[in-house]
Amino acid sequence: MIAPDTLVKGGDYEGKEVIGTEFASELKLVDFVDGKSTTKTIEKIKGQIC
Repeated sequence: MIAPDTLVKGGDYEGKEVIGTEFASELKLVDFVDGKSTTKTIEKIKGQIC
């Protein structure tokens, strides 16, 4: 079974239940960076591949 050592989520998850924490050794909440997002990164990658 594969399990992450660290689960990383955005800071908006502060005080909320994060699904998957039972499989990770630790949870890290990170601050947002204007103009950067996982969704935008995935859209950019898809645009280059398709």
